[in-house]
Amino acid sequence: MKLVNNATHPIKTQRFRSLFIVGALGLSALFAAPVTVHDGYVDFSRGEAATLGETTENNPAANLRVASAKEGTSFSSSIERVNDFMAVLDPPDVFLGIYTSASLQVSAKEIGQVDQWMRTNGLTTRVAIAGTFMDIEFPNPEWNIPHDLDAAWSEGALPFVNLAVGTTSLGTRTAYDVASGVLDDAIRAWASVYADWSQGGERRAFIAPLQEMNTGWVSYGLDPENFKLAYARIRQIFLEEGVLESAVLWVFAPNGWSLPGHEFERYYPGDSAVDVVGFSAFNFGACALSGVGWDPYEVSIRPYLERMRTLAPDKSIFLAQTGTVAQGGDKSFWLRESFDKIADFPMAQAIIYFNLSKVEPGASYCNPVDWRVYNPERNTGDSGFLDALRSFENPRNGSETLHQVLLPLVASH
Repeated sequence: MKLVNNATHPIKTQRFRSLFIVGALGLSALFAAPVTVHDGYVDFSRGEAATLGETTENNPAANLRVASAKEGTSFSSSIERVNDFMAVLDPPDVFLGIYTSASLQVSAKEIGQVDQWMRTNGLTTRVAIAGTFMDIEFPNPEWNIPHDLDAAWSEGALPFVNLAVGTTSLGTRTAYDVASGVLDDAIRAWASVYADWSQGGERRAFIAPLQEMNTGWVSYGLDPENFKLAYARIRQIFLEEGVLESAVLWVFAPNGWSLPGHEFERYYPGDSAVDVVGFSAFNFGACALSGVGWDPYEVSIRPYLERMRTLAPDKSIFLAQTGTVAQGGDKSFWLRESFDKIADFPMAQAIIYFNLSKVEPGASYCNPVDWRVYNPERNTGDSGFLDALRSFENPRNGSETLHQVLLPLVASH
């Protein structure tokens, strides 16, 4: 596998179909937006965007620094390790996650609010995974990384970190920049802080390097060869900085939909480098300025579950980012149908729901777009979400626990 400098990617004209399954970082990265600072912490949930189309000069010296990211780098990975990793939960195999309204150190309390709301409505399900977005060049990493992760951990949830580049004020970053070693110092600093936080594997997180890499709305997108090198390089540096296997599960997290020629299969780093596979899938409904509108499970989710199952039949599958609007259809029905069918899908193990209301480029009919199933300000939520959870309170006939979703009771950490 060659290191290729593909830093310049023309922005291609595409239907709004490209937007209905993009996550928080993906949509905000299409257009420049100011970052929000909280006592020295930069909130990337409204992240500063990378500008597409800028060229990074080829660095001959950097080309010599890719040995650790060569094709063939081997990492141990198995379904048994996934189960061991998630054994801090009871039961260990099925999970509900949410993304909160801002950085975890600011808004992790919403996890407890969702838990209380579900308990009040007679459910035993709890939030087991806390989704978040970070950058390899995160400012003040010694403070911000552990405080974000601690915020999730203190709520009894495992962090799920979408680890990007190019979302800070430092400017555009590409997959080539990561693969060639330009960002090695930042990666080492991040990994070193994470190693200390993990306390020798006692604390854990999912990490999805360069999520939605098969799209044009991230600065590191549309470059499969350099993405695979970058993914391997990040993993190798984490190992070199003392991050134990027991402290992290590595996630391949593309977008479901893509332009022709950028199907996520082209980006897969290989079974030996990946512990969990996942994807983003959103229903923008009537909020879309163009496209087909309402996208049920059979359109927005099922095709990508099937392709992931074919690509990595022995891997756990996460719906890594998902959400639906109410405009244009029946939100409660979408939730019930989608969660019910995902729960029956082989190897599907988690849904991480995008519980935010935010401005989305290309969806001005509804802005801000309200993805939420629970409103923490009003302590109210969607009945369809509760119904979807109730349908999993009892094991299904003929369905293995491994293949179910949304049943976890989070054990005390």
